[in-house]
Amino acid sequence: MSDFYLNRNKRSNVKTVFKQHPLESILLGLWQFKDEISSIEKAYTTTIAIEFCEPGPYDNISKNIEKTTVLKLVNLATNYCLNYSESGDKFSKEKNDIFYNVFNLMANQLSVSDSSPGDYARALLMFEIIPNEIKKDKFKHCLAKAFLQDTGYSINEYIQVCFLAVSAITANGYFTDDYLEKATTVTQSPCFKTMNTILSDISASAIHYRRERKRLNSLNSFKYQPLLIYPLIKPWSQIPKHSKRKRYLSPLPDLIAHKANIGIYHHFLSKYKTKFTRFFGKEIFERYVSKALSNCCHGDIIIDESVIKAGNKIPQGVKIPDFLFIKDNKGIIIECKAAVLPLGVFTNGSMIDFKTTVNKIYKGVIQTANFEEHAINKSLYNVTEWIRLVITYEPLWGINSGILSETLITDFKDENEALNFKAEFDKVQILSISQLDNIQAHTSDTDSLFSILKRLKNSDFNDVIKDLISKTGRTFKDSYLAKYTEQLIDSLLPEMSTLNQSKVIKK
Repeated sequence: MSDFYLNRNKRSNVKTVFKQHPLESILLGLWQFKDEISSIEKAYTTTIAIEFCEPGPYDNISKNIEKTTVLKLVNLATNYCLNYSESGDKFSKEKNDIFYNVFNLMANQLSVSDSSPGDYARALLMFEIIPNEIKKDKFKHCLAKAFLQDTGYSINEYIQVCFLAVSAITANGYFTDDYLEKATTVTQSPCFKTMNTILSDISASAIHYRRERKRLNSLNSFKYQPLLIYPLIKPWSQIPKHSKRKRYLSPLPDLIAHKANIGIYHHFLSKYKTKFTRFFGKEIFERYVSKALSNCCHGDIIIDESVIKAGNKIPQGVKIPDFLFIKDNKGIIIECKAAVLPLGVFTNGSMIDFKTTVNKIYKGVIQTANFEEHAINKSLYNVTEWIRLVITYEPLWGINSGILSETLITDFKDENEALNFKAEFDKVQILSISQLDNIQAHTSDTDSLFSILKRLKNSDFNDVIKDLISKTGRTFKDSYLAKYTEQLIDSLLPEMSTLNQSKVIKK
C-alpha cells in the first residue's frame, strides 16, 4: 500500500477516535493531567482535537474524560503528527528539504515547550518603559500611541489581560466572561469591553483554527501549531464577538505569556515593517541588552560602541561591536541582532523567510570574529582572552547546531562565504535575550557572566541553568526583571489574590 493511502487510512482512524469526544472535554483533560503530558504532546493533541472533534454549542456542559482515555488520545495524536501528517508521497526526499522539514518540526516543538516568567517584564520594558526613555522622536509615532491607535487598547491593557488570562487558566483550566466581569470589580483592569476585544484578538474558535491552518499549509498542516498565534481556544460553535457566556481554554497557558511579548512585536512588524525593525533594533533592543548586561556586572565594566570608537583607532573594515564587557584580562565581544524566527518557519517549514535571519546571524558571527582579531593584535584594553557573543531577540532554535553551517549557510551563501562562516561559527555563542535574562539572576563575584558563558560553550543551556539554580538557590524573584512583573501586579492592585481565590469560574 502506498504512503498516500496509508496516511489517508491512518487519518480516518484518528478522526473516528477523536470524534467520540467533545473538543472541550479533551482540552480540559489535557489541563487536568498536565503534569504527565509534555508540551509538544499537548500541542499535537490540541491540533488533532480541533481538526476532528465537534465544537458543540457554547451552552453545553463538558464531561470529564478518564485519565487513561486522555493519555490514549495523546499517544494517538502525537504518533500521527510525528509519523504521518498529511504530506503523503508529495513530500520531497531531497536532503535539504528533509532538513527544512526537521527544522520546522524542531522549531514548533521547542517553541511550544518554552516558558519564561520574564515575558511580561520584557514586554513592559521593550514596548513601554524603554520607548518612554527615548527623548528624540525617531519613529513617526511613539509605540504606545501607535499601538493604541491601531488596536483600540493600550500596550499596558494588552499585557494586563494576558496576565489575567494566564492566572485564570493556570488555576482552573478555563475561564468565562463572568471571570472578566469579576476582574473589573476587584482590580484596576481594563473595562469588560476592552478585555473582550483583546481576548478576541488572541483567541480563535475551532472553525477559525481549521481554516487558518489549511490556508497556511494544506500539505503539512499538523506540523504547524496554531497555538503560537492564538494561544486561547474558544471550543464551541461560532457566536458573535460581543455575546456573553464565552469560555476560553488553553492547554499551554505559558504561550499566552509569550504572546504578551512577541504579539506586540509582530503587530508592529506587520504594520510598519522595516521602518519599525530599524527603530526597534537600534533604539530599543540595544537599550534592553544594555540594561540586562548592567545587571550582570560584578566589578565588570561595559563599554558601548560610541566609547570604543572615541577611544580607539579602529581600521576600516573592522565592525565595532555594540558592547564590550570586561573584567581584568577577560572580555566579551557583544553584537546585538534583534532576530526572530519568521512565522513561515512555523507555518510551512519554508526557509526562504528565514534567509534574513540567517544573514543577521552570519553578520554577527563575522563581525565579532573580525573585531576579536583586531583586539588581540592591538592588546585592546589589556584583554588576553575574549568570548564572542551574539544576542538575538527570540530563541533561534537549532541555530547553534553544526547542521546550520552545513545546510542553511551553504544554501544561502556562496562557497567562500560559507567556508568563512564555518571557520568562525564554532567560536561564537548565540543567546536570546531571555536566555541572557535567565543567566543574569545567577551572576555574582564568583560566577561571572564570562565564566558562565565558558561553561555554556561545551554544555547544554538548560543543564547549566539547573546547576546554577542548585548552587545559588536563586529563582526569577532574584532577577532584575522581577520588579517589573511586580509593577504589573501592582497596577492590578493586591486584590489579585482575591480574584484567584474567588469562585468565579464554575464547572
